[in-house]
Amino acid sequence: MKGSIYGAKAEIGYRFGTTLFIEPAASLSYTHADIGDFTVASGAFDFDAQDGVRGKGGARIGYTMSAGPAKLSFYGGGNYVHEFKGEDRVSFISGGQTVTFANTRMGDYGEGTLGLNIGSDHGKISGFFEARYANGGDYEGYGGRAGARFPSTQSTPGSPRIEICCNHSPADRSRTKRRTCHFVPRSKATGW
Repeated sequence: MKGSIYGAKAEIGYRFGTTLFIEPAASLSYTHADIGDFTVASGAFDFDAQDGVRGKGGARIGYTMSAGPAKLSFYGGGNYVHEFKGEDRVSFISGGQTVTFANTRMGDYGEGTLGLNIGSDHGKISGFFEARYANGGDYEGYGGRAGARFPSTQSTPGSPRIEICCNHSPADRSRTKRRTCHFVPRSKATGW
């Protein structure tokens, strides 16, 4: 079985305030999945190309404070999510008969987040923690993300660092369980 998935996302937002802030934002994302057809002893599976377009709009509010050399930013937010596409289909063909299974477009839902960013003006280790809950119609999910940034021992601008980001989504009625961690070398010039 072979396939490919690609996507793109555009996001716009603006932060009002510094110590106490509010940040409205909107995003639009697109994904395309192309799964190759395959044959088994009893028949063949035929997958349609799958496209998804999802819009999201909302805001988050937060508070930033200093704690010694660290800068802490607490925030909470909410989003309204709408799926514009997402009606997928797969057919099973056997003995001259065809059975088609269709997936209807996901209904609109709300999404809430709570998080903490930990940073430093001195370029030391920084990171974040975020919890997420979403609910609406036929969709319910919750999960969390955590990440850390480790600067290299070099002090020159643009020196590499390692970022670790982990996602955990244990409960989601419409999708499978998901746990991912990745380690990404980046340049300081790219930002967090």
